[in-house]
Amino acid sequence: MIKKKSAEYTATVIDGVLTVERNYEVELQVTKVGLEGTTVKTVGREEADSSEKRLLAGLNRMPLFCATYQGDGEWSCDISAGFQRCRAYQTGKAVGNALRKCGFGNKDIAQILRAARQVVGEWCPRQW
Repeated sequence: MIKKKSAEYTATVIDGVLTVERNYEVELQVTKVGLEGTTVKTVGREEADSSEKRLLAGLNRMPLFCATYQGDGEWSCDISAGFQRCRAYQTGKAVGNALRKCGFGNKDIAQILRAARQVVGEWCPRQW
């Protein structure tokens, strides 16, 4: 197991599964249309109503993405897209770039990818 932290994210590799989680709570952008016009507000946990709190709890529970090495430079990824998930195959370079955008340095990225490549063909769990 390897665990690395950046300012906003934590990357964990357990049994070949790379998981990147947020170190902060997600906020919702709520759009309401009414007689006075359209309003857009950002809602955090404190000012959310009961239905918005359930949505926020679900979003905060899901990781940003997870990836497993499939061999031949190919990674199986499960990526967060808000309330939807995207499953795709990516190259090692794309996974490294995603880690870089999360604030991890080159040394950390190399250690994370090396640890995840120790297991080949592991199933990438769907994060629901």
